Amino acid sequence: MVRTMSQDNLMERTMRFGLRVRRLARALPRNDYGRAIGGELERTVGSIGAHYRAACRARSTHERIEQLWTAEEDADDSAYWMEVVSGARLMRRERLVPLLQEAHEIAAIMAAARESASRRRKRKART
Repeated sequence: MVRTMSQDNLMERTMRFGLRVRRLARALPRNDYGRAIGGELERTVGSIGAHYRAACRARSTHERIEQLWTAEEDADDSAYWMEVVSGARLMRRERLVPLLQEAHEIAAIMAAARESASRRRKRKART
């Protein structure tokens, strides 16, 4: 499959987002709580780009939809863990706001791509 410029841009965007959130995770307090939340953040944010990349290389529409669904869930999970960081007052909310916004935007992009692929699959099944 030949990747489009927007796919390359989104791959780059998810990777940059992952790096930014990893820096945030490393800035959390070095106690058990901070390490646990930081680990969850690093796990979920690392999976977003990996699953999107897998969706771009999917062998079938079904596989593409599943990978996009997982990337969307991971973006939402990363937003959740950042909200936990904020709620636990482990970091100032102002530092989290741009990352939370990016997590929500990436989740919305993945959802839109998943819906689009699903509609294409349904149209194809009718013909």
